[in-house]
Amino acid sequence: MQRKVPGTSDKMEEDLEEALMTRARRVFNLSRRAGDNGLILFLIYNYETSRQRVETTLATELAAIGLQPVALDLRREKLGGKDLVSILLDRADLSDKVLMVTGLEQVGVPAYRSLNYQRERLVEGQVKVFFWLTGGEVRSIATLAPDFWAMKHRIVDFPEAAGDEQVGTAYQAATSFISQTHFESGEELAGMVMTREAILEGLPPGNTVDRRDVLVTLGGLYYHLGRYADAEATLARALKLSRRRKRVDVVASITYTLGVLVQSQGRLDEALDYYTRSLEMVESLGDQRGISDCLHALGTLAHDQGRLEEALDYYTRSLKMSEDLGDQRGIAFNLGHLGLLKENERELAEAEDSFRQALEIFERLNSPHAVTFRGYLQHVLGRVG
Repeated sequence: MQRKVPGTSDKMEEDLEEALMTRARRVFNLSRRAGDNGLILFLIYNYETSRQRVETTLATELAAIGLQPVALDLRREKLGGKDLVSILLDRADLSDKVLMVTGLEQVGVPAYRSLNYQRERLVEGQVKVFFWLTGGEVRSIATLAPDFWAMKHRIVDFPEAAGDEQVGTAYQAATSFISQTHFESGEELAGMVMTREAILEGLPPGNTVDRRDVLVTLGGLYYHLGRYADAEATLARALKLSRRRKRVDVVASITYTLGVLVQSQGRLDEALDYYTRSLEMVESLGDQRGISDCLHALGTLAHDQGRLEEALDYYTRSLKMSEDLGDQRGIAFNLGHLGLLKENERELAEAEDSFRQALEIFERLNSPHAVTFRGYLQHVLGRVG
């Protein structure tokens, strides 16, 4: 049996919201610390709804400390023949203004050239400007305006799923990109990879927090593209950075994720080592959600290796913890995997009951995993009939 990597809809949305707001607070703090000085930030995003949510929050928080947010959408702006840097300087006529620029790609190559060749004017004018950039715009600015790309103050990458330091427990991180099983297309995935690779190249050597965040995201994307060697190497780099910063929770999360990765490739002894080490760390932290997820993972591993009594014990313990935590995702996955175990043991009535309960939860959560478990239920009903 191949392990079904945990995922969630409602819970993942909560984690994503927390991740976005944590990044927004980082931008706010950078703005506050800048004082009357200039500030150039690149804010990377993929989805317009997330960008709008963050920008609305930022505008409110910046206004509360006396800064005046000014949205500049180049997709709707009439430039009147002016170069982009001149427009930015005109709009940022006061030191308390913060420009939030979108739609850079729409104004084309001249805009990138303006930023590259007149970048010192923005520095001298002490302009505070946030460039919202899509993946394509990141690649364009790095290629067409390399000097401007090099002089920005910070990059903040707003995720499609929660990053490791933004969520309440280590394992909400491990179920972020590596468990997000639905993407619009392979082209979308490849674009996300290119964007993160460009971000990594632009990060200064000392920026270990952003580097680690991007590496974790990139490792998950490589996983979904089937580039398992790249995924493993990238996550190993993130793990090294986390150990250097003595973040036990993040080390536990990445260790768990490496277990998922190697188990998916049939490297079961290595997966056992990763899961065991991760379990020891989350137990030391008292992370109940992490402990539950580790027990579930150990159950899937025992199931894969034919140690069915151990698998039953792990699933049952994880299910009890999930129920105590009110973790609907965990409840559904443990019930579903108990169903698979019962089906293997030809206890079809019990398997049917477990699948029905799991399916009900997944449908309530509007989870894509409902399709998988509906298939399991139909299969066992066919065997019963």
